[in-house]
Amino acid sequence: TPTGRYIVPRETFANTDPTLCAFAAAVRLEKDQLVTGKGRMLTIVSHDASFSEARAKSYKHIDALTKDWTGVQFRRDIGSTIEKN
Repeated sequence: TPTGRYIVPRETFANTDPTLCAFAAAVRLEKDQLVTGKGRMLTIVSHDASFSEARAKSYKHIDALTKDWTGVQFRRDIGSTIEKN
C-alpha cells in the first residue's frame, strides 16, 4: 500500500459492540473496503463501567484497525490525565 493510503475492510471497521463507535473522515469505499487518504481519519469513542475500561476498549479497537498499517501514528496519551485524577 502506498504511504498515506491505508485500507480497512468494512467488516473490521463496522464492529458489533454497541458501546463503541468508530468514525472515519477522508475515506472512500472501494470494493467493500475503506481506503484512506493522508492525514487524520479515525475517531474512536466508547463507554464502559469505568473511564479506564472505556479508554482501553477504544485503543484495542484502534490497534485492530491499524495492525497492518506501516508507519501509522496515533496518540496514546488522550485521556491519560483524566485517568490519573
